[in-house]
Amino acid sequence: MAPNLIWQVANGFPVINHMQALQTNQLVNVQPADFLSDQLVMHFTGLLVWVPGVWFLWKSRNLHHRIFLYLAAGVILLLLLLKGKHYYSLGIYPALMAAGGVFWEKTVTKTPTRVVLPVVMIGLLLPMAPLAIPLFAPPKMAEYCQWAREALHFDVVTRWEDGRHHSLPQDFADMLGWPEIGQAAVRAYRQVPTGTPVLIYGENYGQAGAVDYFGRQADLPPAVSFADSYRLWMPSNTNAETLIYINDELGEDVQAIFSDIREIGSVRDSFAREFGTTVYLCRKPRRSFAGFWAERVQEVRGQ
Repeated sequence: MAPNLIWQVANGFPVINHMQALQTNQLVNVQPADFLSDQLVMHFTGLLVWVPGVWFLWKSRNLHHRIFLYLAAGVILLLLLLKGKHYYSLGIYPALMAAGGVFWEKTVTKTPTRVVLPVVMIGLLLPMAPLAIPLFAPPKMAEYCQWAREALHFDVVTRWEDGRHHSLPQDFADMLGWPEIGQAAVRAYRQVPTGTPVLIYGENYGQAGAVDYFGRQADLPPAVSFADSYRLWMPSNTNAETLIYINDELGEDVQAIFSDIREIGSVRDSFAREFGTTVYLCRKPRRSFAGFWAERVQEVRGQ
């Protein structure tokens, strides 16, 4: 944890602002019972490895072994108190699984059992494989999730961070629409005369990341955002007077500055979490966009 801690100190502990921002619209929906049940669902067949690992560490007389169990319990308790998301605890499981591997090595000594155990694990995993790997297209995946909820009473994976259930797992819905955002940003950029400074702004890090990833072949300038880690990379100043703006709505401040705003493309996939997100090409500022940008950066950094 030392490199992470050093980085946090060097950058003024941005994790604090990040957690405060999440608290109002995401972490408030985290319930202790859901957090604990998600620990069991998160690895699914991995339960057969890390749960025996917990037992092995608990029974061990070696303090060097048991310290891993105490640390893991401390992390779970801390996240319960802070209402952290279930996957925040992922870092504790490699040690528990390593202990589970030792448990099975010491417990299962006969060859037939060593063969049967992996077969059983694979058999348990197969019905749930589509929930971990995108094997189906979104409509088929939505049908599968509905079947899992009704037939297996397995609805944890479709509960999003807003506390509600949706058609698809959040991780899958998050990634839908990213190619369309990147492609629309490329189309917008190509409408700008060569050599004209352009600022590409995404309202969240997924939108900015989509531009950086799917637009990299078109030599787009790096996207900027006020969201999460992108805050650390945002420029204090810009000489651009053209803005490629990506958001699910056109803010009043953007409308007030630019006299020429054109909609280039939007996400139309209703299964996408980014459904409705639009890429706008904004030109002909009524006042200095550079001045407006400097003001906004100062506001964001002052939070």
